[in-house]
Amino acid sequence: MVGRDFYRRILEIEDDDMLDRIVAITHERHLKKKEVLIRAGEPQNQVVFLVSGILRGFFLDEDGEDVTDCFGLEPGTAAMGGFEFGKPSTLTIEALTDAEVAWFSVSDAQELIARHP
Repeated sequence: MVGRDFYRRILEIEDDDMLDRIVAITHERHLKKKEVLIRAGEPQNQVVFLVSGILRGFFLDEDGEDVTDCFGLEPGTAAMGGFEFGKPSTLTIEALTDAEVAWFSVSDAQELIARHP
């Protein structure tokens, strides 16, 4: 289970109340090898962090061939299919191994930030 220490390390937040609130909105997901986490073209409405395993981000070139853009190897790596939340993802992100991710919705994160600027 992802807890305060995970977020303390990756987000460098020291406030225990804030950490408890982040943990409260966190969901966890297990991915099987080759399972897609984020699909290109779909809006990214979640903030996702790698807990364990390996992720790969890729796109399809004009010939339909997949081109690897990035890898997620380290626990705490953000899994983002694009640069803006709510916008269509430019990458597909898949698990290269069985993997665990922690995530919370962008709307929950925005609400939390509004309450604790």
